[in-house]
Amino acid sequence: MASVSNSSDAVDGSITNGDSDRGGYPWTRAGSSVVQLDENTRFGHLLGLHTLSTTEVINGEVERSIINVFYTGTAAAFLAWKHFEERRGDILPNLPSLLDGCDFHMSYQLHDNRWSGLEAATNLLGALEDDNNRENASPVGDPFAFFGDYWSSVSKPLAILGGAFQIPQMTLANAVELGDFPFLSSTTASVARDAEAAILFFRDLGVKDLAGIFINDSWGNSFHAFMRKFALDHGIRLTSFSYDKNNIERSIIDLKESKRRHVIAVMHDWRQVLRIAHQHGIVGNPEYFWLASETKSWTHDTFRLDKETDADLAHALHGIATINPYVDPNPAFEQAMSDLRNDPTVQQEYLSTMAEPELFDGFDFSVYEPSPFLYSTFDAILTMGIAACNTPHPLFNASELFQTITQTSFMGLSGNITLDPITGVRISETVDFGIEYILLSEEKSDDQSFRFDSRLATVVVGHQLEHRAPMVFNDNTTILPPAIPPVEGVNLNLIPPAALVVGYIMAAVAISTSFGFCTWTVYNRATPFVRVSQPFFLFQLCLGTFLMALAIIPLSLPGSSPEQGPNRGLDAACMSVIWLVALGFVISMSALLSKTWRLIKLYQSGSRLRRINIKIKDVMLPFVVLMVINVTLLLCITLVTPFTYQRVDMENYDQFGRNLESYGTCNYFRPTDTRVWAFVIPLWLVDSIAIFIGMYQCYRTRNLAREISESYYLTLIMGSIIETLCLGVPMLVVASDNPTASFLVGSFLLCASCLTVLLPIFIPKFYARKRNAQSVMNLMRQTSQQRSSWGRSDMTLTAEQMRTGITPVFRPSLDPSSANGVLRNVSGLDLTSHVDHSGGFMNASIQSHSVR
Repeated sequence: MASVSNSSDAVDGSITNGDSDRGGYPWTRAGSSVVQLDENTRFGHLLGLHTLSTTEVINGEVERSIINVFYTGTAAAFLAWKHFEERRGDILPNLPSLLDGCDFHMSYQLHDNRWSGLEAATNLLGALEDDNNRENASPVGDPFAFFGDYWSSVSKPLAILGGAFQIPQMTLANAVELGDFPFLSSTTASVARDAEAAILFFRDLGVKDLAGIFINDSWGNSFHAFMRKFALDHGIRLTSFSYDKNNIERSIIDLKESKRRHVIAVMHDWRQVLRIAHQHGIVGNPEYFWLASETKSWTHDTFRLDKETDADLAHALHGIATINPYVDPNPAFEQAMSDLRNDPTVQQEYLSTMAEPELFDGFDFSVYEPSPFLYSTFDAILTMGIAACNTPHPLFNASELFQTITQTSFMGLSGNITLDPITGVRISETVDFGIEYILLSEEKSDDQSFRFDSRLATVVVGHQLEHRAPMVFNDNTTILPPAIPPVEGVNLNLIPPAALVVGYIMAAVAISTSFGFCTWTVYNRATPFVRVSQPFFLFQLCLGTFLMALAIIPLSLPGSSPEQGPNRGLDAACMSVIWLVALGFVISMSALLSKTWRLIKLYQSGSRLRRINIKIKDVMLPFVVLMVINVTLLLCITLVTPFTYQRVDMENYDQFGRNLESYGTCNYFRPTDTRVWAFVIPLWLVDSIAIFIGMYQCYRTRNLAREISESYYLTLIMGSIIETLCLGVPMLVVASDNPTASFLVGSFLLCASCLTVLLPIFIPKFYARKRNAQSVMNLMRQTSQQRSSWGRSDMTLTAEQMRTGITPVFRPSLDPSSANGVLRNVSGLDLTSHVDHSGGFMNASIQSHSVR
């Protein structure tokens, strides 16, 4: 307690003796509205400035009518003041202990603001100037504090005056920027907490698109601003529409045209808003879901709507939800409210706190319309009283009281009351919010009125959500309607059936050609024409081209599938294309390399004038090397960074940011993991080197006859493959974002590559098959007579030997001075000769042996 001075001069901070006949009491202090009545009693006046009624002009006369929900708010304030004065703990059990040793008492009087900031300012100024003696007036005229309004438009003017006159205000208007006004505090959550709880609820539902409709006033605008902030923080796209009494329908039409079906509504005149929204079919509709902020009355048992006049509102409310500050019901408080409704004595006590008790003439006290702020109102009155008890100076001024208010903390009806010491606003995390849904009840409804059921579905505690019951929507199911209408006019750019048919025809042509030539080779494998061309390698060519042609089938799958997300089957199709093309190429290319390598070996042995027998296994090295390298790299790609299916969005969006056009493809040219290039580039290099080696080998055998060595056709094949790659790969890159073009180009390249390999090898054999043995003998003589680094040679084969395939062996007698020899050996045909100085055959003898 501060020291007391009996000085007759009232100076700031000193206490003045006001009445010597009462032993020096009452004591007052300059700058303080509190009076020390006696040694054990301090007294102050608490002013209530609260909206209670509304004014309407009916038949030219101004009439005021009490708003039921505001009446219950003033009733809660009255009960808090009554229990503070009586130090009662039946509603708040810990109140007596909080007030233990407190000598402070206060009077309370409520003035009706009539929902007007001007009226509120007038009431405050009038209370400061009023000097008449009311029954419950303080000995000093000025209030030590006042309890403000629910509405920001009313509380802001009061906050300005309260700062000017240094009077602390406790308000429930959560949209007021409390930190911007001195001496302003609140026991309700800020509007930021209100908006955050709503956004957290929609985030929990998985909503990404949301609409908001809000009244164009301080509360609505503040709620909207914080709603946008938290929606952005949680990845929700919010589209908002403000309204006032003159443009409600325009705002409802704009909301409907936005096509958003999840709505947060911040509205005072809910009847008018919902009625117009119902007329436009955006509420009371299974395709829409509305969440209304701080509209508690809908969930109370006493709420009803008239069947004759409010049928549209009843259907509009069915399936709607409301979000309000939540605390478990307090039976003692509800009983005290019931006593007020039913006990005339308590009603007279309540009326004694009214500045205009005549306003309640004929009022039905049995009406009880709950408000989300009832418990917060009760706590607000107690917060100011408890702070007045605990101020360091007994005759405190405004600054000392406000500082004590911000430091006050206790467990109230609405939860833990703890205020921010800087702004005076209640700590957001101490306020929970509940989401309840409302359903039309046929059981409770009667012939005259609609009644409703409500149930708590979710409680927002801090930043977590506790689910108490499944949310039920307008269609009486627990299935949340879509936030936006289904997307329309989506173009998946699927490969059209005609293009698929063309691609499959090309695949069929290549596959049937491979299979046909393979069958022909089997049928004619014993003939010299096939034996000369080495049947094993012909089979190898057919197998390789068959695999490459088979790749056209999985190549068609990604571009023709409407799958939107990852798909293991399509991923496998993407990798199978790479495997089939690579293995088919290796098998075909290694066959060509082996054929040319075998010819070179025979060429080299002939130049050394020695007999040589080359088996298939002796020239399989290219196949083994290429196959091992390709399989190893393909396994690395498959296991480490596989190519996968993806649906690529194109730059075509609807109003909700949804893509209207996409295409399915394998990410060959846009891999998600760039490490794949560490395997793809070596794969390309190895196979490219194999092609150039083949070209070089063909060059070395360029002087051999086409029908015997096929070097001409091998060169043609190698060149065609290079040309196909040089022209085809850039075309595939350019067409990669067009599935149809990419599929057709890829199919054509694969088909063309297969036919390029097969036709030059097999078509000449069809013509050679028509020739007789003598023609082949003449051809071989002509070939042996060509001058080259091998010299000249001549040979004679009988038709019978050519038909039966018996291997002739030339045993030459060599002239030591001969520098050249000729060797012709193709698939078991061993030709060894020696030449004279002129390059001609000296003699030749033929021995037959079985063909290896």
